[in-house]
Amino acid sequence: MCPYSLFEKFVRYLWGCFLVFDESLFTPGSVAIKKGSQKRWKPTISESMRAFIAVLPVGADLEKFKEERHTECRNHSVTWQPQVVVIGTSVLDVQQVFVFLNNIVYSVPSVVKGIDVCFKTFQVFNIEYPLECKSPWTFLQRGIYNIETQYDSVTPRVRELLSILRPDSD
Repeated sequence: MCPYSLFEKFVRYLWGCFLVFDESLFTPGSVAIKKGSQKRWKPTISESMRAFIAVLPVGADLEKFKEERHTECRNHSVTWQPQVVVIGTSVLDVQQVFVFLNNIVYSVPSVVKGIDVCFKTFQVFNIEYPLECKSPWTFLQRGIYNIETQYDSVTPRVRELLSILRPDSD
């Protein structure tokens, strides 16, 4: 079995665990974004998960999704960062996978490849992770890609999960 297959199985397993057992990784915590004059917006777990990977039903209109996502981001005074979009019933039952970068839509062969392309886009172009889903991207950055920077914002939950994944690290 090639390493990529093992990596894909590992990421699929982790994603399944996050969805079923550990939504806390997707809890934005104290992230609050100013909205308008004095209002604040704290993303929900659902918004956080959707900002990480949006799952759309088969037959969904991608143009409509783009418009809605742009409007949603504009309403919360955030920019739409690179994002994985899945067509199917879940990330484990996929018919198509896309990576959205600005107004460009790339078709990719799998969820893992979509995550990989998205992650590498963040790194190459020095783009901040979306505020709604900073924790899962930071977890992947440190736990899967083994990249640590002085700018990382590591939540206690991410630190705890990393200690389980890599018990010998600090």
